[in-house]
Amino acid sequence: MSIWSGGQRVELEKPKFVTDAYIFFNDTNIKKIPDASVFGIGFYSPTLDYFIDCEEPKDCWAQVVKESYPKIFKKSLYKRKIADKKATYFIDLWQLGIEDMWRVNHSNPQFMWVGTTIGVLLNLLIYMGFTRIHFVNCNVVGYENYSLRIFLFEFCEVAKNHGVQCFSHDKMSPLNSIMGYQVI
Repeated sequence: MSIWSGGQRVELEKPKFVTDAYIFFNDTNIKKIPDASVFGIGFYSPTLDYFIDCEEPKDCWAQVVKESYPKIFKKSLYKRKIADKKATYFIDLWQLGIEDMWRVNHSNPQFMWVGTTIGVLLNLLIYMGFTRIHFVNCNVVGYENYSLRIFLFEFCEVAKNHGVQCFSHDKMSPLNSIMGYQVI
């Protein structure tokens, strides 16, 4: 994995003593979580600690780039105007497998690439050292979410082998069968 900002390779570190990362898939009921980092996927909110979107540009990016919190995009966008904005990061990954996420260290920076924002984010969370990952507003029901659901099931199973816990915070999510449901 390589993280770039300001035309240079950089590190993106989690806050000290923070082990929990909350991933919000939309802005419904988004809030700050004490002693945790809050990530938002592809939507604007001033409440986020981190924004990530590794897809194509969206209208919300105009608001997001004005925020002081870290904004994370795919490396192919690093020559766009957003690269000039403060706390803007670009990530490039190499395709491996889920198990290989835990073999990564700073001297061997290769991560799994699944071509989606959640795949990039999960790689980044492991790389940064988060050990408790919370999925909020992620019910992944229906045929259209089948591949994401299977990916998250596999991720959670492999995560357990490496001391990383996953939690679901959506009462109706199929993820509850593997992660267990918790109220925020």
